[in-house]
Amino acid sequence: MIPAIGIAVVLVVILALVVPWILKAEVDTVRTAEQHILDPATPKVAYPLPNGVDVAVLAAAVAAAGHAQAVGSVDGEECLLVECHDGQREEIRSVIDRTTRERYEGSGLKLGAVVFADER
Repeated sequence: MIPAIGIAVVLVVILALVVPWILKAEVDTVRTAEQHILDPATPKVAYPLPNGVDVAVLAAAVAAAGHAQAVGSVDGEECLLVECHDGQREEIRSVIDRTTRERYEGSGLKLGAVVFADER
């Protein structure tokens, strides 16, 4: 009985040390990626978020397509900022368009064409 309690205590101590370390590493990774996107030198497109559209849905779709992204403000509007190198603009537009159509079709939201902030 006592060895089992000792093993349990050791496991709890190990978990108490390892779990916070893993979480901190994940937070640092996300913070670094966000700082990269927000850096003025990083090429990016800004998609102003229409009312009623969940930024997390679009961010997940863009990330799944392999693009770094963050949420930021452009000219006072909340935008999804996506790292965009030469030739990627239409691919990003397609991901956002497909995702909004799939997720919000029939919702009553009036969603037009995907227009980035610099195209207005």
